[in-house]
Amino acid sequence: MDTVKNRLFLIVVACLMFNTVWTQTPKQKVTPKEYSKWSTLSGEIISPDGLWTSYILQYENNRDTLFVRNTTGEKKYFFANATDIAFSPDSKTVGIQLTDHTFVIQDLKKDSNLKIKNVTRFEFSEAGNFLAVLQTMGTEKQLLMYNNKKELIKIIPNTYDFKISEDGKLAVYTSLGVSIGTPDEKFKQYVVVRDTVHKFKKIVWSKSGNILAFLQEENPIQANMPNHKLYCYNWAAKRLDMLDNKKEKLKALHISSDMQTPIILSADGSQVFFYFTSPKVQAPKSDTVEIWDAATKLVYPAQEIYGDLALIPKIAVWYVDNGLVNLLGTDELPMSVLTSDRKQLLTYSHLTNEPQYEMVSLVDYYLTTVKTGIKKLFLSKQTTAPYSIGSSPSGRYINYFRDGNWWIYDTTKEIHTNSTSNLEVSFDDVDFDDAGKSAGYRCPGWTTDDKYLIVYDKYDIWLISPDAKTQRRITHGRESKISFRICDYLYLREISQGSADFVKRHFDISKGLLLIAKGYDKATGYFYWNPKAKLKEIIYGSAKFSRLKKADKAEKYIFLEEDFETPPALRYATIGIKKTKKLFQSNPHFNNYEWGTSKLISYKNSKGEDLQGALFYPAGYQSGKKYPMIVYIYSRLSQEIHDYNNPTLYQPIGFPPSNYTTDGYLVLMPDIKYAVGFPDQSILDCVESAVNSVIVMGIVEPNHIGLIGHSYGGYETCLLLTKTSIFAAAVAGASVTNMLSSYLSINPENGAKMDWRYESQQYRMASTPFNNLEGYIKNSTVTQAGKITTPLLSWSGKEDASVDWRQSIELHLALRRLQKRNIFLAYPNQGHILTDELAQFDLTTRIKDWFNYYLKNKPSPNMEISTNQF
Repeated sequence: MDTVKNRLFLIVVACLMFNTVWTQTPKQKVTPKEYSKWSTLSGEIISPDGLWTSYILQYENNRDTLFVRNTTGEKKYFFANATDIAFSPDSKTVGIQLTDHTFVIQDLKKDSNLKIKNVTRFEFSEAGNFLAVLQTMGTEKQLLMYNNKKELIKIIPNTYDFKISEDGKLAVYTSLGVSIGTPDEKFKQYVVVRDTVHKFKKIVWSKSGNILAFLQEENPIQANMPNHKLYCYNWAAKRLDMLDNKKEKLKALHISSDMQTPIILSADGSQVFFYFTSPKVQAPKSDTVEIWDAATKLVYPAQEIYGDLALIPKIAVWYVDNGLVNLLGTDELPMSVLTSDRKQLLTYSHLTNEPQYEMVSLVDYYLTTVKTGIKKLFLSKQTTAPYSIGSSPSGRYINYFRDGNWWIYDTTKEIHTNSTSNLEVSFDDVDFDDAGKSAGYRCPGWTTDDKYLIVYDKYDIWLISPDAKTQRRITHGRESKISFRICDYLYLREISQGSADFVKRHFDISKGLLLIAKGYDKATGYFYWNPKAKLKEIIYGSAKFSRLKKADKAEKYIFLEEDFETPPALRYATIGIKKTKKLFQSNPHFNNYEWGTSKLISYKNSKGEDLQGALFYPAGYQSGKKYPMIVYIYSRLSQEIHDYNNPTLYQPIGFPPSNYTTDGYLVLMPDIKYAVGFPDQSILDCVESAVNSVIVMGIVEPNHIGLIGHSYGGYETCLLLTKTSIFAAAVAGASVTNMLSSYLSINPENGAKMDWRYESQQYRMASTPFNNLEGYIKNSTVTQAGKITTPLLSWSGKEDASVDWRQSIELHLALRRLQKRNIFLAYPNQGHILTDELAQFDLTTRIKDWFNYYLKNKPSPNMEISTNQF
């Protein structure tokens, strides 16, 4: 009897399954009219307690919606056209700024909200016990103070600016002057300085909340260079001190407000760092002649912008208690970086070693003692590349990358120690193949106790003691070809960080570290490292996991998950709980449409070196059928294997891959490895190897392969056409086509010469045309244009400061004279990428028509002009 029942059960299940399959709605083909359905997920944040998250959906029609939802339940709020959001520190409320300047205070516990009109700015106190809202009332502004019950407790009229200290004091600049209030006294205002005429600005609190500093404009000597007074108020002592240029050392100088952070306070408030400038006015330019002198440090346009060091704001320190002022920056050494304890600083000039031909300046660093102003040469011809130099939390140690190793300088013992030279792994970037020198793998920083400098090799994280006696590898990625890195952006908590400070990422490793993981097989994910336990996996797999955010007061996290076939989803995780929760799936309608798949391919160049590429299959792919293919190139692109791309007609460089995979195209993104001095050979070798590896798979129509690239990829595309005829059509955007004229050109925005791009950077010549003319000719498309047989669509923005648009004109004129097929699109008022929606639509449409015409034999109105000319 049981056997009969089982058989009947199986028959019923089979019938149900057959009926489900039979009635399942077939997936639709994606066409351009559906593109507007897709949205972009962005702006995700998590509340301090980790129980709420927020994210934004943006659509091509400029409809934006901000969502706030519970991470453990299903409760959700949404707000159209939001521009800013912040959770209160206690996570009970959230503040949202809308485009019409309405401000919403949403109570997350009681489902109630309060709306306030004409708001320009808002800020929660760190303690979460009040909210400050700056509201415009006609031609004036007022500050509204709310408690954490959304009750209005104070109105401060005629407010221009305000600043809240970490311990909850409120400094306000009103039409009467600057005052301070505290929540304990319902923000009763204690006047610090009263002035109804001259403007106050740049209010800053010390970390302790005991010291307040700010600037006040004086009547300017020159209208474009105002002078300032600098005020420092001690809350505990109720003492106000003021500094102006009547001080002996500041006579004939101005206190400046031009820097991003013009006032920097030490932790205890005893030191006030500020900037000063010379009131010197630049000489007016001659209407008759520009003098381009080859003996100047900089070429003429850059010399006009950056050449007068007297005009650069320089740092000084004011010891408020005794009135001592030290001018630390000088006209010879105007740039400064403070150590973490702000007792020493590195000073340098970007002009010392000019003229030079590096991407980033090589400078001579001088170590200066803040209290005395005494300086000595510290490092000569040292790179200023980001993350190549730093300071330990105590300020005792300075780390720097030089000659392939990390060095540590002990400022107390005055000893330089090469901390990594005896290790058998490389801390230089082993995959670096630009011309010039690598700046190594970026250094995340130090442990909070000064015990270890944290550095990376290709795969692993190392802890290095200042004396180099301890060298500890805390991950084991090399064995499995997984690169581990710290999620260092989560540890930027230095609120008072100033523009002259080293970037402060100091890690308390006793609390563990959150790590990013990326595998050679392009798997990605996050791990948690604890010094007393094994590495714990949060999430890891064959997908793209990105944008991890941590709750400030809980071990709770959000992150995005996506792959080529599935749009980004917002997920939620808790340390110790293996299973993650999907909070939101963007573009859920994707399931209704046919989509492609992706595959990581491997191939070798002629030297036998292993390379990878991302191959994207068309929607509805049928085994045994051959398809046209687009090859998109730009150095190394295999890491994009898991990127989900919305279909769109508004793409800044005109090539959304999904527009092609949903329309019967294969798309290949190969890796290119370069031999310095021979970019042409490297590009041809790697791209042909990648293409051939796909051709032998039997899925490509060999006569219908297209090529596209932008910027350096545009250069690669144009040059490749002179070396091979395997492509039926090509598109190149913002391309260098003539190395000689580009080498001898000027950036129109900053006036800098462009030769460094060839001698020490991406164009990889490592030489000049004066000692390698043949190499520059061989690697220029214009000089080889007679070899091109592939129809080329080229484009540029006419305001492009990175690649002169006339580079594309040179190739266009060459191809025109040679009677080769080329259409050149020049977009007025557009830069290196297109930002205007009409221009984006035009370019995206024309590129698609170009490939459809040559790779699918489809006629198009955009192709009717001159198609039969040659």
